[in-house]
Amino acid sequence: MKNKIISDQFNYDMAGWLYEKAEFCAKDLLRLYDEIADISQIDDAKTFIHDALSGVFLDLTKILSFAAGSNWEMSDREFLINNGIEKLSVKYGVIEETKEHNEVMTFVSNARELLKGPRAPNRTILYDFLEPLKNKDFLFQEIDKNLELVRDGQKNWEEFVEDTYPLLDDIERLYKDI
Repeated sequence: MKNKIISDQFNYDMAGWLYEKAEFCAKDLLRLYDEIADISQIDDAKTFIHDALSGVFLDLTKILSFAAGSNWEMSDREFLINNGIEKLSVKYGVIEETKEHNEVMTFVSNARELLKGPRAPNRTILYDFLEPLKNKDFLFQEIDKNLELVRDGQKNWEEFVEDTYPLLDDIERLYKDI
C-alpha cells in the first residue's frame, strides 16, 4: 500500500485493513449485484436496489483507491462491476496479476521449457501442467488433443512441439490482460 492510514486507536498503518474490509464489501456486493441482475421481473424495488448498489460501488472504489494509494477514476465503478475485485486490485497496484493470469502464464512458461527437451518425461510433465487448464478454452483443448496423439503414437514429439509453439503464442495474446 502506498498510503499510510494511522488511527487514534492503533499505532500501526491501517491501510491494509481498510482495503481488506472494502474488498470484502465489494465481493459481497458484486454477488448481490449479479443476482439482482438475473431477476426476470423488473420492478421498482429491483431498480432501487440496483441504483443503491451502484452508488455503493462508486464509494467503495474511492475507499479502495485511497487505501491503495492509487488514482481514482470515475470509470472505476464500471471497471469493478464488469471485471471484479481482483482485476481492480491489479489496476490499483495492490497485486501484480490475477490468479488466473498467473496460472496461465506459468503454464505457458513451463510448457515452453518442456518443449525444448525430450519426449520422455516431458510429455507426462506437460500433461500434468495442462490438466487443470485443458477445458479452459479451445487453445488448451488443442494442446491436449495433440498431446494425446503423441501418447498414442499418431504424432511424433517434434511435430507436437512445432504445432504447440503457435498455440502458446495465441494463449499469451489471449490471456495477457486477464
